[in-house]
Amino acid sequence: MRYTEEDILEYFDGQFDDKQTAEFLSQLRTDPELAELAKAMQASQVPIELAYQQAKLPPVPESLRVKVAALSDAASQAPDVSTDQRPVKKWSSLGLVASLVCGIGLGAVVMQQVQTSLVNGLASPQASSNNAQQTHLRLVKRIADYQSLYIENTVANLSTTRVQDAQRLLEKIQSNDAVSVGIPDFSEFGYDFARAQELGFEGDTLIQLVYRKPGFPPLAFCYMRSANTPPQELQLSQYHHLQSASWVSDSQHYVLLADEPNAILEQMHTIAVATF
Repeated sequence: MRYTEEDILEYFDGQFDDKQTAEFLSQLRTDPELAELAKAMQASQVPIELAYQQAKLPPVPESLRVKVAALSDAASQAPDVSTDQRPVKKWSSLGLVASLVCGIGLGAVVMQQVQTSLVNGLASPQASSNNAQQTHLRLVKRIADYQSLYIENTVANLSTTRVQDAQRLLEKIQSNDAVSVGIPDFSEFGYDFARAQELGFEGDTLIQLVYRKPGFPPLAFCYMRSANTPPQELQLSQYHHLQSASWVSDSQHYVLLADEPNAILEQMHTIAVATF
């Protein structure tokens, strides 16, 4: 089957059913042209919700704040006239301007306060915890989507990174971003370390370690520091054709993806935890 760009976007949006997903991934592993197109399209995707979160309202001029405060004071000092006693008359020009300024000013101030509350996490502890969990789930899915595009032949052609060179890269990242770093040894399961990469996710530094095993898709072990993130216990899930193990410890996200049973992932999790 020849997949169009629209088809590939539907796959990334999760609109494929299990049969369509299996067929797409099967062709993806044997069709380098499709794999390259899918990689390019995934790289061009922008998380729209993040764009909204990062959008900033223009500052409210101080003069407008003063006018709003003055109008509010004037209204509070006005006599209390009931509806049936208030004479009916046309709005004056000054009244219209005052109402307009007050409406715009209060609206802008309220919008800024709401946005500040959302961005700075001034919600309830439960809401903050839920946001952290959602961030973790988005991270796992993004890594799984990217990793599913790898095929064995692609990884075989990757330039390898010596462990010593990778360690120097990680130490540099650690000094710049305060990330806890390490390279777990998964050789007892047949995986050899291949390379280390510095990536990014929603403004934070994401480290990806890639391991190779003959006849298997590559294993990816990723970690990312995110300040004040509450701990999360080990979670085992399946994304595409890969099994994932993910957890949060000491404000750092960890994601392990491999074509291995959960029992093996649990053992790898133990090794990774000991490494850090």
